[in-house]
Amino acid sequence: MKKIGVILALVLATVGCRKESDVIFSYGKKDALTFSEASQSFTAQFQALWTGLNCNYGIWDYEMQHGLDWDAVYREYLPLMEELDQRDEEENPVSDEELEALYTAILSPLHDGHLMVEVKNLDSGNNIAIYPAKLRNASRPDINEGRPPHKGYYLTPQAGENQALRFHLTNTRPASFIEGQVQAALQALDAAIKALEAKRADLTDLDLYFLVQYRAAYRELAAYKLESIQDLDYFNQVLTTKYQNIGIAFEPFDLSDSTSWIDIQFMLFDPGIAYFHCTGFYLGQYLEGKLMASECQKIMTQRVSAVWNEWFSAIQDLHKEGKLKGVVIDLRGNTGGYSSDYAYVLGALLPSGGHNVSSARFKSGVGRLDYSPLTPNHFPTMQAEHAVITEPVVVLANSNTVSMAELTCLGAKAMDNAVVMGGNTWGGLSLLLSDPEYYSFAYASSIGVRGETPFYAYIPTSSTISDELGILEGVGVTPDIPIALDANLFEATGRDNQLERALQYIRTGE
Repeated sequence: MKKIGVILALVLATVGCRKESDVIFSYGKKDALTFSEASQSFTAQFQALWTGLNCNYGIWDYEMQHGLDWDAVYREYLPLMEELDQRDEEENPVSDEELEALYTAILSPLHDGHLMVEVKNLDSGNNIAIYPAKLRNASRPDINEGRPPHKGYYLTPQAGENQALRFHLTNTRPASFIEGQVQAALQALDAAIKALEAKRADLTDLDLYFLVQYRAAYRELAAYKLESIQDLDYFNQVLTTKYQNIGIAFEPFDLSDSTSWIDIQFMLFDPGIAYFHCTGFYLGQYLEGKLMASECQKIMTQRVSAVWNEWFSAIQDLHKEGKLKGVVIDLRGNTGGYSSDYAYVLGALLPSGGHNVSSARFKSGVGRLDYSPLTPNHFPTMQAEHAVITEPVVVLANSNTVSMAELTCLGAKAMDNAVVMGGNTWGGLSLLLSDPEYYSFAYASSIGVRGETPFYAYIPTSSTISDELGILEGVGVTPDIPIALDANLFEATGRDNQLERALQYIRTGE
């Protein structure tokens, strides 16, 4: 049976790329008119997706400057999609691989660093996700440099003047929470087993029963390893209650806020250099007590708060004593998060009242070039009473510094006492809203409903534009002081030449 390619009136109305449109379709919801034909035909699927991006993607002027002709893309790939519809889907079905290759070719020229498009193979029923930024950045030689400093090396005398005087590291991931509970249980079981074994001939039947149970629990827990989501499920669903009868009960790990899992680290270097590293901007979730529904979340909140407070207090105390030499904010491997976190990192060094980092632009209509005027990207700064830091600040970045972390780099560039050091960032600086209900806010956020509609696109709700450098999508923030990570040195010794260069800069000004 052959599928019939249907050309939508919606597509025909927009291929001409008029500046204005009288009709707005609800791409942000599972709208029958928008998506019904796209569920039946590869041609209609391509036409509707092409039109959805044409109406909602926020940087077409930037793509045109880079030589992309979106109308030419339509003319080139429409016949190829029509050919797919002419096949017999039983004798010669469209494979996931060839559909992925087609959409990779269509979408890979787009520069937006957050864009993700998912299309359903109408023959196999499988969803195929395309991330243009991942395709673009895959060839970068520095793409895997997302690692934080090797904590062990900087705690030893081998580090010389770079030996950390103070150090505090934690994370909110399952392993640290669960493994701590398991180790505590093993210690308790070991003590209980030894106490019973010491009784020897005086063991009662009840003692023997508990001894068997203790040993069985010890063997299982000693062999338990958290290596997969299945291991996590087993812990939450089985181990939390399995040994309650012998006094071993675990607190399950709360999976509801997995996007907020972060690593956070503080080090204090001599003389008076405060270092901070985090892998994601979800600090406010913990520091403001938003994640307190479970015992697990309470513990994670305490951990994050302890590290951040130690860093912030060290800066404030040293500054007041005239002993602060500088601050290092390490955003290598930071994949972004909430813009409100600006107040807890770079914003914790700045005056209250906010910080203008860049400008923003929204889609103002469904015409390809319908954009709002530029408005300031005004990020929050610390509102509580605090000393404003005038000492040198170094922000470390690399290819895995993404989104909100890149905007923090732009913020550093706007400061008189800060520099960005390391490598070019990822190249995805625009702001996001993932909820499709926000579609009507700026003709953006998302097109379709993931997993339900025959295609889905996750696109920024606004475009970030540097006041000095313009749009940086697909390019990223260029460091003021470029320095590549010496991966061989790092692997062999644990030394981090980028971090050491930052410490040198603060000590010498060079």
